[in-house]
Parts: sequence; structure tokens; C-alpha cells
Amino acid sequence: MTHTPGPRPSVQMLDRGGASGHSSQMKTAAVTDLENRLSHYLRLVARGESVTILDRGRPVAQLTRVEADASELASLLASGLARPPSGPLPKDFLTRKLPRPTVSVQRALLEDREDRL
Repeated sequence: MTHTPGPRPSVQMLDRGGASGHSSQMKTAAVTDLENRLSHYLRLVARGESVTILDRGRPVAQLTRVEADASELASLLASGLARPPSGPLPKDFLTRKLPRPTVSVQRALLEDREDRL
């Protein structure tokens, strides 16, 4: 009678000993789990984590965050299509409520179209 191990977690942590003597951990994911939970792994990568993809237990690829290209931003700034920030965004920028419109959007649209009729 052979012993079959229980289900393995789909995300494992590999301990990678560094040259400096301290270790760092890297997340791994099986190909099938990556296919089923791609959004989850993309969120991890967006936060700066790396994920090694395993095919039948063997590493085959690594997902890492793409860093912004400074030259692209520099060219947008030079061309006038972008401008540098004047200061940090307020902490509630993404959660604050937008002001209610004082004029009907439908009325504004109809007024805008009047000169074209």
C-alpha cells in the first residue's frame, strides 16, 4: 500500500538563501492554478511580488512587475502632453464623493447640439 500525499497548496513559498546570508521567499504557482486565478496573481505582481510558474512541479517561467520606462514619461513631458505633479494627491482622492452636477447633463448635451441642427 503506497502513501499518497494530501493536496498541495497551489501557492508555495520557496526559501532562496541569498549571498548576504539572509533569505527571501518567492511565491510559486502551478500552471493550472495560474490559469484559474490569473487576476489574483496579477495583483500580487502589481504589489511587487514575483511568482514562479511551475509545470508539473518544475519552474518554467517567472512573473515580475514591469517597471515604468522613465524615457517615455520624459518624452511626454518634453512634448507638453503631460506635466509633472504639482504635489501629492489627497489621501481621500480615490474614495471621496464627486460633486453633484448643477445642470442636467441631458440639457447641456442638447444645448451643445443646438448649433449643429
